[in-house]
Amino acid sequence: TASLEEKMRFGIALGGAAYMLCTEDSLALQSAPIEETRVALVTILTGLLAPVGASFETED
Repeated sequence: TASLEEKMRFGIALGGAAYMLCTEDSLALQSAPIEETRVALVTILTGLLAPVGASFETED
């Protein structure tokens, strides 16, 4: 079972990617080449979805 942080990271990553792709179309922006877009998305999503090495602790 995924932790809350993993679920949030996944949702933010996919939501952000979908937003970027839809906004480009709805704002009639010039599209980037497909291969360039694919490479950028894979790189960014890999970074967002990779487990974080450091743990965050909160102080009470």
